[in-house]
Amino acid sequence: MASNWRLSTFSGVLVACYFVPAWATAAWRIVESPVHGLFDRPNVAVAMFISDYLQFPPMATVRFAWLLAIMKLTVVAFFLVFAALTARATARRSGACDEALSVALSIGSVITFASMMFAAQVGGFCWFLGASGEACDTACGTQGRVYDSATASYAGTGGSAANCQTVLNALLEPDPTFFGDGACGAGLGCFVGTLAGRCTDIPTNANDSGTNIRRVCACQ
Repeated sequence: MASNWRLSTFSGVLVACYFVPAWATAAWRIVESPVHGLFDRPNVAVAMFISDYLQFPPMATVRFAWLLAIMKLTVVAFFLVFAALTARATARRSGACDEALSVALSIGSVITFASMMFAAQVGGFCWFLGASGEACDTACGTQGRVYDSATASYAGTGGSAANCQTVLNALLEPDPTFFGDGACGAGLGCFVGTLAGRCTDIPTNANDSGTNIRRVCACQ
């Protein structure tokens, strides 16, 4: 039976073991909440690109999120077909399972390459909302990550109020009331409390926190 397994088939099964759970989970999160799922870590580069450069309206963003989910589920489906065919010795010997693998890899490669191109233009930042009174260092540590300077350069004092509002709208539903820039006496950068805004009197840093304030943190 072992002689029926070719190297290409075994490698395809290993690739399928990654893509099926990873992309099915990412697609399901979009199904549950299109906007939040689109801005989740696996899709954030695409989400930030269409938000910053294409400036899609809300309904167009939702439709794009569904399109991305369908494309990822299509890849998952072809990988599952490939995995099912590999269970048959005759299919492995004849290479009948290769077509499904080729389609899955082709579509998956296009999506992955496009995501990488988008990430190169928007930075591919991963955004998290810290707990109340939590500094960004701690918030990123909770996610198993470290502080990303994009917290300051994109949405903090080195960025713009528009960027801050874009990230907040992606993290929160419904969109929070945004008052703009103001003085906070701490380097909080983009944040949400009773209202949402951006602290600009002190440079945004990783260590500051505020009572009843949730910071918007980029983590890597």
